[in-house]
Amino acid sequence: MNVFLPLLRSSNSFLDELEKKFDGKFIYDYYENIDQHQVDIINIHWPESVFINNNYDYENFKAWLLKIKEKIPVVYTRHNTLPHRILNEDSVAFNDFVNMNCNAVHHFGQFSLEEFKKLYPKYLGMHSVIPHPYYTGLENSADFIKAREKLGIGLDKKIILVFGTIRNDDERNFILNFFNSLNLKNSVLLVPNFGYFQACDSFKNIRFGTVYSKLKTFFSRRKNRILGSSYVADEDIQYYFKACNILFIPRVKALNSGVLYLGLTFDVKIVAPRAGNITELVKGPNVIYDANNLKGALQKIRDLIVSDEKRHDNAESEEFSSQIISQKLNIFFRSVINKHHNKSLF
Repeated sequence: MNVFLPLLRSSNSFLDELEKKFDGKFIYDYYENIDQHQVDIINIHWPESVFINNNYDYENFKAWLLKIKEKIPVVYTRHNTLPHRILNEDSVAFNDFVNMNCNAVHHFGQFSLEEFKKLYPKYLGMHSVIPHPYYTGLENSADFIKAREKLGIGLDKKIILVFGTIRNDDERNFILNFFNSLNLKNSVLLVPNFGYFQACDSFKNIRFGTVYSKLKTFFSRRKNRILGSSYVADEDIQYYFKACNILFIPRVKALNSGVLYLGLTFDVKIVAPRAGNITELVKGPNVIYDANNLKGALQKIRDLIVSDEKRHDNAESEEFSSQIISQKLNIFFRSVINKHHNKSLF
């Protein structure tokens, strides 16, 4: 089976997990180049990713999608409710168009399926709920002591890890307010990609470079806060998760969270919002909080940080292996292709 993904391939651990066990071939290219390939099915992931060089020609792609889906079935993998990166009136309308006009939709959780039905009640295509796989391809050999040594953080510290890119000031303030409210002795807030200094970097110049560097170091690595401003290499991700006491997920309006699956992969204790598909996966001693009442969960979070309880119920790990997920996806794709050939799919 040849699966065409209308995007330019870049480093993406999620796609790595699917591709390595998938019984078929993933083809990555610009959507208008599809005629250069032999294709059985098309799989769209992030609608905005179909464009290159910031050329957001929405109308051209919409015309292409309506035409191509008559010849080749199109499956949309639903990562988000709203556009992933660019959020404006045009991008939201385009996102809705893609949701409504693909032949089938792949959801990561039951919440996504139910939300979709409410948002697009006239949709007539196929659905399937297939979970996001664990990141089993990442390095996972370090232990707690080695991870702490690698990060230069004492063994006695209680690390609250916030992983992934922090996108705006609202998220940054939410994280800092949470950490301050936690008020836990020997605690350290660790945010590898806090993002605060990324905007400031554009104003840095050679003359003030040394002063800037010292200020950046002072504000980003205080006694109980380590706030980075860059992405973490895949081979180093294990150190952050093996070193932490809990993983805190601050994205309170998310449909899915790749960071959550990292937490499950590395078997860390998790504090996550009551949002989207996330709630379906956070089990065991972990804590689900309500964004409007985070203070109500603070004592449970403190108890979780200092407890020695098993981190999460790992009995279902096999269900989330890349091999099982890829098999389920392959079966779903084949059913979509068969229905499309029989002209029984809109």
